[in-house]
Amino acid sequence: MHFCLNWRRAAVSLLTVTSLTAAGMTAVAGPAAAQSGARADNHVSRVPICTTWKHHDAMIERVLRAVHALHPNNAVSFELRDSYLGVECWYHPHAQFYSASSVKATILASLLLKAQEEHRQLTAYEKGQAWLMITQSDNFAATNLWNDVGMPHIQHFLNLAHMSETVLNPAWGATLETAHDETLLLRLLMYDNDILTNASRRYELYLMHNVIPSQQWGARTGVPARFTWHIKNGWAPIQPAACPGKPWTVDALGAFTSKVHDYSLVIMSTCNGGAPGVTNTYAEAINHAMYPHAKFPQVSPPPSPSWNIPDEPAWAMRASGGTGAGG
Repeated sequence: MHFCLNWRRAAVSLLTVTSLTAAGMTAVAGPAAAQSGARADNHVSRVPICTTWKHHDAMIERVLRAVHALHPNNAVSFELRDSYLGVECWYHPHAQFYSASSVKATILASLLLKAQEEHRQLTAYEKGQAWLMITQSDNFAATNLWNDVGMPHIQHFLNLAHMSETVLNPAWGATLETAHDETLLLRLLMYDNDILTNASRRYELYLMHNVIPSQQWGARTGVPARFTWHIKNGWAPIQPAACPGKPWTVDALGAFTSKVHDYSLVIMSTCNGGAPGVTNTYAEAINHAMYPHAKFPQVSPPPSPSWNIPDEPAWAMRASGGTGAGG
């Protein structure tokens, strides 16, 4: 089943437009989606879209209504993927956003791949820098590992991972990413594959689960307590010209695992007044819609001064003429 909502109407309506028999799904879309050419097979969307191949129609309808209530626009993108339930939802998943610190998850994955190909373990120095980069979003550690791994090898990882929409920038925080590519990265970390070993996957997920409390916002907001969270956020005032008064790009990556059930959620946004921007709002709406009766959903930490403190301005200034960078 495939749904999308037309928020241009006051009343939410659903209209069946086609049946995807080859994929075993019935497609349902609002009129705006039909006019825009939104399709389930390539994830192109101008309105939020959900699919299910395990007949969780009520769940995806809840997700779409929750997103519709937030009045999404071009300043936000997300991709939700739950293979266990057979549910996928997305909105502008191929739109490119500045990465800020969310690219640090890619830097670490590239480092792990490089060590694998060199038939070695990470050095004590690399482990120390990786810990700081992921758990504290330390920019100096990120720069050190970015330079050590090198852009060619990071691109090598992107090629193997089929993350073709990611465009690296020598100023790493100005790398362009998409929600779809970041979903591919999270799935590499969550499931067996031929690129990262199980030890490499577990190591990166371990670091992403040890993010310091003040940075535990974003995609994990509203996730049921039975899931173990693994997150990496990014936040930077990188677009002062495009978004006067609200220059912050805020991105949130989340992989959620349990003994039998895993899912991922990526939210990317721009034109925010600061962190966590809209990421908490979208995450809570989506996670609650998926699990409306969950006990003890995970909550975002209280506001922290670190959310809006530029701590390495050089790359943002070089990339966009901005005045600073955050996480």
